[in-house]
Amino acid sequence: MAGYKQEVQEGLSVTSTLSKGDVRDLLTKEVSRRSDRNQVLDDSDHTIIVGIAEGKAKAMWNTNVFSQIANRGKFVPGLVAAIEISPRDGVTEVTTKIKEWTTRQLKVSGLIPAGSKSVVGMDQYREFITELAESFREADPQAQVTFTGRA
Repeated sequence: MAGYKQEVQEGLSVTSTLSKGDVRDLLTKEVSRRSDRNQVLDDSDHTIIVGIAEGKAKAMWNTNVFSQIANRGKFVPGLVAAIEISPRDGVTEVTTKIKEWTTRQLKVSGLIPAGSKSVVGMDQYREFITELAESFREADPQAQVTFTGRA
């Protein structure tokens, strides 16, 4: 597995013939489909900030579950991604970028690092951008969809 520094460069780039409004509708639908993991943290005209958590479906030692208990049930994302929407010359460009993240590392006796660091919520982010890419391909067969930063 790539190190976490490589992981946080992963994203999705889409050039679509859909209007900006249609793109925003598609993005809103995709984020809300997994509301147990994804949550809109901020929504401006050109950027949607999405928090992505591991979700309750993970194993019992899920840090997000413990974070939710410690934070009185509040949504605590493992990473925060920005979805940028840019209409240009009859097409709409969409890019995703990870803006903030939390890492986790196994430790022996709770103190000694044992193993590589991983980004909390990275699997869910990859799943989210993969589903987003599929939604764009369904809504706009002419869309150019590219995954960026993958090793």
